[in-house]
Amino acid sequence: MSPATAGVQPDGDMPQTSEPPFLLNRSLDEQPHGVASATGSYLHLDNGTDILDACGGAAVAILGHGNQEVISAVVDQMNKVSYVHTGSYGTSSSEDLARCLLQRHDGEFDHGLVKSFFVGSGSEANDAAMKCARQYWYEKGETQRTYYVARRQAYHGNTFGAMSISSVLARKVPYSDVLIPQVSFVGPADVYHGQKPDEARDEFTGRLLSDIEIEFLRLGPENIISFVGETVSGATLGSMAAPPGYWAGVRRLCDKYDILLHLDEVMCGSGRIGTYFAFEQEQVQPDIVTLGKGLGGGYAPIAGMLINDKVVQGLRQGTAAFNHGHTYQAHPVSCAAALAVQKIVRRDRLVERVAVVGVKLGEMLHAAFAECVYVGDVRGRGFFWSVEFVQCRDTKKPFARDVQFGPRVQQMAFKNGVAVYPGAGTVDGILGDHATLAPPYTMSIEELGIAVSALRHAYITMLRRAAAQRLRSPAVAPPVRTSTASIARIVTDNSTSTTRSFPLTQLSFFSTRTALQARFTPPNKPSPPPSQKPAKQQASPVPSSPSSTPVPPTQPTQKPKPSQPEAKPEAEPEEEEVSIPFSDLPDLTQGIPSTLDQELRGATREAAALAAIRDEVAAQAEAGGNGGSGSDGVGAGREGGEDGTGKGGRREKGELPASAYVSSSEKRRQKIANYMFASAFALGVFGTAYAGRDWDEDEAKRHSNIPNGWGVGLWWDRVSARTSELLTYYHEPAFEKLLPDPDPMYGRPYTLCISLEDMLIHSEWTREHGWRIAKRPGADYFIHYLSQYYEIVLFTTIPFAMAEGMVRKLDPYRFISYALFREGTKYKDGEIVKDLSYLNRDLSKVITLDTNPAHVSTHPENAIVLPKWVGDPKNTDLVALIPFLEYIHTMQYGDVRKIIKSFEGKDIPKEFARREAIARAEFQKQLEGQRGKRRTASSGGGLGALLGLKPSSMSTMVSPDGQASLAEQMAQGKMLQDIAREQGQKNYEMMEKEIRENGEKWLTEEAAMQEKMQQEAMQNMKQSFAGWFLSSAESEPKPAESGKQ
Repeated sequence: MSPATAGVQPDGDMPQTSEPPFLLNRSLDEQPHGVASATGSYLHLDNGTDILDACGGAAVAILGHGNQEVISAVVDQMNKVSYVHTGSYGTSSSEDLARCLLQRHDGEFDHGLVKSFFVGSGSEANDAAMKCARQYWYEKGETQRTYYVARRQAYHGNTFGAMSISSVLARKVPYSDVLIPQVSFVGPADVYHGQKPDEARDEFTGRLLSDIEIEFLRLGPENIISFVGETVSGATLGSMAAPPGYWAGVRRLCDKYDILLHLDEVMCGSGRIGTYFAFEQEQVQPDIVTLGKGLGGGYAPIAGMLINDKVVQGLRQGTAAFNHGHTYQAHPVSCAAALAVQKIVRRDRLVERVAVVGVKLGEMLHAAFAECVYVGDVRGRGFFWSVEFVQCRDTKKPFARDVQFGPRVQQMAFKNGVAVYPGAGTVDGILGDHATLAPPYTMSIEELGIAVSALRHAYITMLRRAAAQRLRSPAVAPPVRTSTASIARIVTDNSTSTTRSFPLTQLSFFSTRTALQARFTPPNKPSPPPSQKPAKQQASPVPSSPSSTPVPPTQPTQKPKPSQPEAKPEAEPEEEEVSIPFSDLPDLTQGIPSTLDQELRGATREAAALAAIRDEVAAQAEAGGNGGSGSDGVGAGREGGEDGTGKGGRREKGELPASAYVSSSEKRRQKIANYMFASAFALGVFGTAYAGRDWDEDEAKRHSNIPNGWGVGLWWDRVSARTSELLTYYHEPAFEKLLPDPDPMYGRPYTLCISLEDMLIHSEWTREHGWRIAKRPGADYFIHYLSQYYEIVLFTTIPFAMAEGMVRKLDPYRFISYALFREGTKYKDGEIVKDLSYLNRDLSKVITLDTNPAHVSTHPENAIVLPKWVGDPKNTDLVALIPFLEYIHTMQYGDVRKIIKSFEGKDIPKEFARREAIARAEFQKQLEGQRGKRRTASSGGGLGALLGLKPSSMSTMVSPDGQASLAEQMAQGKMLQDIAREQGQKNYEMMEKEIRENGEKWLTEEAAMQEKMQQEAMQNMKQSFAGWFLSSAESEPKPAESGKQ
């Protein structure tokens, strides 16, 4: 049932019971029709009537009814497991359903969706989508995002959250005061009513997108969670597709302002319009999509929310959980039913059938209603079509609300044995009628023809009954009644008994429209006398058929009062009651309208009002013949007009200037604001002039190309130079050299810069524990081991005040040589960049490890970018880099950038292992060739040359005392990397042993040293303060005390 027509039930036999029902139905007065069974496209009622289900219930039953394959799948799942709680358990049916929905096949549109979340209804799915979008921004720290932007004339569900982003007034009225207030609405993509007559389609699309962008900017993009819309509008607008380019434009706006795009395809998705996702036809990729209705085909209650990887990563980097769930979430039986339905849809290629047969259905509807004067539009795609009824085709004016045109057509169709989906409030939530066809995907073309014919027959019957009811109305004048009788015969005679064709002429529809307009005229409204009637009503009525006989006037059913005298012609006519159209009343659910604008418009006519008052007073004075009093009257009138009191001492509307509506406190605020603006302007002028002053000595050296002088050009050059220096202070690193000059005694030729965030540590926030920081597996081993080869520099974008404590805990034994923080980075093109040129190191010997390509964009040739570590305790990506970095040091390469370039686009650990395996096999082959020859010290050099090594460039050519020489070890089958690793591992074990034995002692001594330094700093500070108050003689130590010291 349409949300806008809840409570409207079709006529027919109702089940009779001896006691009231225990079930709370949608209507307390009328009971729904009892359905005994259903097969295929038909419903079999308790009273024996068969109903062709041409709307699938509510666009739900996509396979029809009684599909045994789906029923068997449900029974099989219940025999396996009927229910588990998803907080602890999972089932294969839910995972298989998610895979079925998300997996793409060859040639299919790349939707970009990676995760599914299953609930029981479309309302719950949209509620979940709203919460998921909000949590996404919450996890990213943008907690100020609280607004949703939705569209008017949209229906997203009946829960409080989904209802808040909907605009179906009939359902929102009882709850409007308690719904979510942070929802803003923009206009619908209503091509039929919204596009202006002289407006091109692309201009209309541009206007819609402009309105959305204006609303984004009004709210502030940083405050918006998501934009929500139905890809193809469903029950409220009636199968209304957006104009071409609309959704692509919305996607661009959401990307531009970093706003999530949430598409509601509960009704139009799951293949309903000829593609599985409706957004495939728009070629856009949403962030969140909701499905329902056709997902389970009515065999079980189920709906779903699908999200892309962007949303998943946002949740993963926060709490790594979706803070939402239901008891029946991903119910195994519902998932099994939906999985069976979706398998049949794919196997039988039903979506492709919908696309092809849907074109035929549209042609049938257009042909059936082409000449129907009360049909304004026939629109739709696939198996989702609607017919909109209007009172006038030219003006697109809808019927009055009490006419109930759409629901009554639906009732007539139901009596003819076909169920269609009624809709009301199409135009603005109150006015407008339509009927929708959303048949099962399996419905035959013959059944579709029956449904279209029955809908048209219901439309004809609606007009014929309206004409007949008008005949029985006592308010219809005899000429009109005679014309209406003729019209009724024309409609009856021209309509055939078949439900396939109705050859009605346009004249009969025009005449019937005249009868309907009379039908819906209030009967108690007095008619004008014959002499005052329009010429059209004085014309002769439409002639009836020869067999027809005039219908005598029907007498009123109410008896006139005998004592009531006849009205006299000269008596003043009785004032008829003024009726305000419902559509003209303000919508108080959207706020109380302001009258200030109307009052200000009246104030602009003050001069004309005063002139009228003066003329009126002068005329009265002249008529009274009293010049003195007249003069006084004119003076009083002028005085009253000028002070704004109006005549009679009353303040009439429009007689006060606009300033009279401004409070005194507001005037004070405006005055203060004007002072502030003036001060700011004066300060800006003075500051700009001062910035152009002559250089001082230091500035003159830095800007030798800009001389001093008071020419306008020179003055502006100095202003520009000083402004550039000011901006550079905030954009450039704090120092020109971030690291001191290399120490020749240090003995580490290479520098390794390592990022902190998501490289060595990972921070996350949960409601249970707050902020927690985890250290990456193997981080200690990585830093300790490589510190013997590299100068380790920690380079992070976190400010010093926040990161310094973490660095000290991460590296208490000072294996990290230097730590650089946010103050050492550069701000460029809106990104924080780690510019390696400020390191004061030879860039051919610098390697940087990072997780963000933007951070190393200035020197990508020096960078190794790893995936972000998100807390996985089994991750080994960092430790796997050690052999590669150790190899670079061992081989003593002159330029590390060439080595990194050779691994570009490859997984370095895997690629290095592959190359090493090839080199090892070649090494063993050459080694076997030299077996049996005399091994001398030169053989090691030969093997080294075989591998492309020069003895002078090898860092391990000299073996430690007590160990075999390099040549001997290579002769034993060890490659140079193997020798280096053995030595490096021994050094690492020695360092770790020292830490275990003396680590606590080192930390204690360091803490004591820091405490001593703090005390000395405090003492120096106290002495400095004392120098302000004491004389120099008193503050200086005495000679004796100085000698003791």
